Amino acid sequence: MKVNHRIHPRSSRTTTIPSILLLTSILLHPTPPNTTTPPPLFASAQGKFPSGYITPTAETHCWTPCQTTPPDTNVAVPDTNCKLFYVCRQGRVTNRLTCSEGRLFDSNIAACNHEGLVECIDPRCPPTARPTRSPSVSPTEFPTEFPTESPTKFPTWTPTDSPSETPTSSPSITPAYAISFLKSKQSLMEQHVFQSYSPIRNLAYPSTRYVFDDFLLGLKKIGVQGFNANFKFLLWDNHEVWYKVGLVNVAAFLAQATVEAVGDDTCDELNWQQVAGRHAISNSCGQEGRSYQDETCAIYSCDVDTSMEVTAVSSTNQVRAPPPFECRPSSGGSNSYAGYWNTNTGTEIKNTPYSNTAGRIDVEGCCYWGRGALLTRGSCNIGKLNYYLGARAAREGRRSMYPNIDFCTDPEATCASSFTQELRWTTALFEWAERVQRYNTDGWSYEDELFKFYDNGMTDDSFIDAVGRVFSRGCHAEGCSDLDVRAADKRKSNFFLIINNIFEVANIKTPTRSPTRMPTVPTPRPVDPITLRPTPRPLTPPVQMLPQAPPPTPPTNPPVIQYPAPGLTVPGLTVPGPTMTTTKEPPSILATQTPAGTMPNGQPSGTADSNGTTDATQLPTILETVYILEPNGAERPALLHCSYAMVLLGATAIQLLLTMY
Repeated sequence: MKVNHRIHPRSSRTTTIPSILLLTSILLHPTPPNTTTPPPLFASAQGKFPSGYITPTAETHCWTPCQTTPPDTNVAVPDTNCKLFYVCRQGRVTNRLTCSEGRLFDSNIAACNHEGLVECIDPRCPPTARPTRSPSVSPTEFPTEFPTESPTKFPTWTPTDSPSETPTSSPSITPAYAISFLKSKQSLMEQHVFQSYSPIRNLAYPSTRYVFDDFLLGLKKIGVQGFNANFKFLLWDNHEVWYKVGLVNVAAFLAQATVEAVGDDTCDELNWQQVAGRHAISNSCGQEGRSYQDETCAIYSCDVDTSMEVTAVSSTNQVRAPPPFECRPSSGGSNSYAGYWNTNTGTEIKNTPYSNTAGRIDVEGCCYWGRGALLTRGSCNIGKLNYYLGARAAREGRRSMYPNIDFCTDPEATCASSFTQELRWTTALFEWAERVQRYNTDGWSYEDELFKFYDNGMTDDSFIDAVGRVFSRGCHAEGCSDLDVRAADKRKSNFFLIINNIFEVANIKTPTRSPTRMPTVPTPRPVDPITLRPTPRPLTPPVQMLPQAPPPTPPTNPPVIQYPAPGLTVPGLTVPGPTMTTTKEPPSILATQTPAGTMPNGQPSGTADSNGTTDATQLPTILETVYILEPNGAERPALLHCSYAMVLLGATAIQLLLTMY
């Protein structure tokens, strides 16, 4: 089966210039080159699409891998500084390899060479700015004179009135809580999630195929923009509370992806199942007893093409690892036997009827192995990609994210097309949204269980265990399948690592809600400013403003300690200050307390005394005995409440301040 590639034609032109004016006209108004503008992301379904799956991108609009001359010449991978290169066969990318330490890909010999001898050349043509449309009529001659008049001035008037009404609502800006949060965690995710493992070197390294930027791009497309369906990846990006549940969903997805593909840094499913060191080549038809081409579903499944011939572009990075998966038509006889790979000797034994666990000994029609971050596999799942995201959606008049990619006729497009960086993620995110999130069987709903897990504190193992079974085995209950989930403990530990140590979902604070509407009525401004006027000065000293209480009977010969006080001077009035004394206490106006509710003469407060004078009910209940020494030497007792004492001290301080100024 041959895949057509679109190559932009280049043409040369020889022109005779009869005059300098014609040359100037051509230079000033060039004719647009014969190039084709790349199709938009979502092309109209009624438009005509070129055949083939390789669509030029904005970055490589004039170049596609393995389309060089002479044919089948290896070529460097763009933006890798010539460390990586594509292996080409029959105009197709069949593998992507890395040059060893100290070597770079040399385009002159189409192989790795000492870096000191290599001049790294990016295989893509330099981007060319597309010219704007030239005017229909070109000038025939230069102007003879420059303009003598300057252009008319712009109008200088300004609006006389401001708008009479205030807008009732501010512009609607959709928040992006989840996307913004994930951006803030990029460094941690690159250090702990997007990491691959090399068995040869026995160390982890940053994945070359699965990087944060591509993941975020795919998440925006499948979880925010959507793909012309009534479901998408559950992210709740614009909800200030539910987006935290969306982060748990992201963690569950990544926990599966790290085990399926990210950890091995592969886009294609690897041949990992073996018996006694022998890997059946027919494992491309299905591993763990599965038959991928027979996994069909209703209207979505791909029609199996037994004449298709495909070779995976990626394989495992282990020592004496089996070759990448392949499918090809049977030629009859012993040549149809796929054989096996012997890891002990590192050799492939061909034309031997060695079967996989499902009994297949050939690889005819076995082109539907897993691809992408979740290794989306099977005729049904790959057919759904084509129905919702690929060429079938465009053919049937629906909006398509990849209208030029037919995932059924070329399933390797996920790993070998010019969109492979994002397709590794978008295909996986789509499968998660379509198959895992919508799972609802026997009373177990993924979405309901996701919220229960979040509401209950995110500590129960049963949720992620069930999710692993739903993804790997298609059922949620424990023991629902005869096969256990491969690397179940690793999936679980990765999940809790992400939600507890990287995302720290339990510690995320709910953002403060900002007002969504502006006030419809502007707040009126005060007409006149408020002016504070000073309080008028008192005309009498504070002592004379105190209420006079009935004099109680003074105690018998109490010891007296005199504390002279300065007189108070008020403009226009001078009063000598009396001297206050108290009974053997430090200088204080508090002396002898009288029980609450009674007067010093023993009468209840608020009653008439012996002179018939009625005490006000508002008088204080705690009274103090203070002796005031008059200027003539006589002692006069006075009743003061602590509140009055405070008034006395405060008024005295005010008078002193007033006299100073």
